[in-house]
Amino acid sequence: MEEGLFHNPVFVNHVNEFAVAAVGHMEGHAERERVNPATGAREQVCPTYGTIPCAAHQAVYRGASGSFEFRGVPASFITDHTGKQLSQISGQAPQQFIDKLNEAQRQIGQRPITGSQIARWLREVHRGDAKLAEGKFKDALGGYRKVADDASIPEFVRARAREKVEALPGRILQAVEAARALPPVQAKRELKKLVRDLKDFEEGKAAAEAALADLEGGG
Repeated sequence: MEEGLFHNPVFVNHVNEFAVAAVGHMEGHAERERVNPATGAREQVCPTYGTIPCAAHQAVYRGASGSFEFRGVPASFITDHTGKQLSQISGQAPQQFIDKLNEAQRQIGQRPITGSQIARWLREVHRGDAKLAEGKFKDALGGYRKVADDASIPEFVRARAREKVEALPGRILQAVEAARALPPVQAKRELKKLVRDLKDFEEGKAAAEAALADLEGGG
């Protein structure tokens, strides 16, 4: 698959929309650094599978080797969301593989959650990240909550947004400490701004007020 199907745009587009591809490979490599296009964060990824770290494909290999009956390698399997094997595929052309995926979906009998739906929900989370980077904490929280509080969104997506909500107070306190560390005149200006911006965040506002009081008390 590495040299064939994963380089076929028809197959890749179908899998991105209707399935999750998990690559299993036992070897590790010298990882390379990239900037995540969604978050802007720098991360280490596998040089062969350039969106995941080597630990990810090694973990898939360990799990698969104990769960599936291999009839030679490379081998490809289609499973449901529980990991139950629905079929094993070897040497299929792109359309034949797509037909197998569609057949598996009919076996499952449930409407799939598509890749475009997941991407749309995650865009709201990424917008929250962008607002957080701008210091717009209320807007960031609103973006995260839009996903975290929506019961119609699958739990694995909502959990990602909840993690962001839970981490936000810590990020706010980091912003207060960063402002405190600035030269006094600039620190006072930034802390006053934070006091205004954090009116909806009781703990963060109190920390900004305390830092400002310390600076003003010291002249």
